[in-house]
Amino acid sequence: MTLAVRFLSLAAAFALICAVAGANTGRSDDNKVGFDVFGGFPFSPPAYDPDKPNAQAGPQIDEQLPAAVRKLNGKKATITGFMLPVRTEGGRVVEFLLLRDRTMCCFGEQPQMNEWVVVRMAKPDTYLPDVPKSFEGTLRVGAIEENGYLSGIYLLENASAVK
Repeated sequence: MTLAVRFLSLAAAFALICAVAGANTGRSDDNKVGFDVFGGFPFSPPAYDPDKPNAQAGPQIDEQLPAAVRKLNGKKATITGFMLPVRTEGGRVVEFLLLRDRTMCCFGEQPQMNEWVVVRMAKPDTYLPDVPKSFEGTLRVGAIEENGYLSGIYLLENASAVK
């Protein structure tokens, strides 16, 4: 098998995975938001300065967000991606990063801050590694601070898995 044929086979497999990840779940497509929207613009996080509170990072972040992205703040959203657990309770996930693809974690490229969504579940959920999963909740757009550190710019709150 030539290298070109192998590449095309891998590309077809990836396209199939993406199609499954974006498959219609019977819900309205009105609130689906994809990583093409979240990461579809250049973003530079503010430099970390231990002498300045992170709260000052908000205006620097807001200036970089396109109007279409800022309009999503406070809206219901359904987002599909890969889970990277951050916090668990009783063996179930309560908070995680939702990533565009599997290569954006510990063994691949480091995602930019506009390429992940922090998800906080309404109820703990089962961790499903290497399988795209959809979640819905209320989307918050803007600086997210955790223990005084900027941890992201997208937050899906009170989220639940889409069945």
